[in-house]
Amino acid sequence: MVLLGKRIKELRNKYKLTQSNLAERLGVTVSSIAAYENNSRQPSYEVLIKMADVFKVTIDSLLLDRSQDIVDVTGLSPEHIEQIQNLIKYFRSEGIIEVFCHQGTPDSQKLQSLKENHPDILNNIKETMNILNENPDKK
Repeated sequence: MVLLGKRIKELRNKYKLTQSNLAERLGVTVSSIAAYENNSRQPSYEVLIKMADVFKVTIDSLLLDRSQDIVDVTGLSPEHIEQIQNLIKYFRSEGIIEVFCHQGTPDSQKLQSLKENHPDILNNIKETMNILNENPDKK
């Protein structure tokens, strides 16, 4: 089991934040962040909530090292959220995530089927990925 301090430090580094940056975002002191990271002090419940929001993870992911990133769906209707969840399921089943994120080798039959049956989806995804890669602030 990963200690909370190590997890905080890993996430802070992942997001390229200094202890000072994180302290400012959480409304705590730099020495508090250092104490959290060396496990000499535990963050309050309120700080854990803010931390989960900053790192875009769930609180149990922080505490139990369940690496589950979250997607901010604030302001979206339940129908839109369901559509996004369905898209993610579809992208996983068709190997689209692997194709566009370069994670492993996509199943060639699925990729060929996708190219034949959904060429517009592929083109839209390619355009979107190019825009996001050129403008990382929009992610």
